[in-house]
Amino acid sequence: MKEKTIIFDFDGVIADTFYSVMKIMGKLCREFGFRRMKANEVEEFRDKSAKEIFKTLGITKDTLPHYLEKVRYWQSLEVKNTKIFPGIKKTLIDLKKTGFRLRILSSNSLENIKKFLEINSIDLKIFDFIAAEIGAFGKGKIISELLKEKSLEADEVFYIVDEARDIEAAKEAGIKTIAVTWGYNSKKALLEQKPDYFVDRPEEILKILPGD
Repeated sequence: MKEKTIIFDFDGVIADTFYSVMKIMGKLCREFGFRRMKANEVEEFRDKSAKEIFKTLGITKDTLPHYLEKVRYWQSLEVKNTKIFPGIKKTLIDLKKTGFRLRILSSNSLENIKKFLEINSIDLKIFDFIAAEIGAFGKGKIISELLKEKSLEADEVFYIVDEARDIEAAKEAGIKTIAVTWGYNSKKALLEQKPDYFVDRPEEILKILPGD
């Protein structure tokens, strides 16, 4: 029997971190020398890709790894205050019960993810593995390596995402995407990348992926 796998992004799909990350970006602008975002730009950024945001603020490719490291550090201080999206915990449990293998692929740190899951009483064992601290634009390669390493067939793998860059990564690896509308990017930005499916609520994922 084919192994059915669902890969979840973490920030914006499971954990509601958008506004805390926007706040952290404001704190780091002086240290990294990029432009401070204006209050009215925060919501506008939902329509922009990560590359567009970094270009707008002046975050360069050279400074990006160190910047992401600092973001993860500040996120570690906010984990206890980070909310889980309503309905996502039950959806994870239901998907596991229906026979899917669940995985997380994230730019956040493993420590932050584990702490968040513990705070929200989500058994770490529900996930077959967690790949953390992935570069902002390196997920396509990681997914391709995962498919090869685990001998997974691309048509049996789905990626639950909330950003345009993750849809691009999924297409690079040849897997299907389910874009959620409660995360970082707006529906408009996601539509431009043509995901395979859209959901407005976590429980709708079960209708797309009914299991055995």
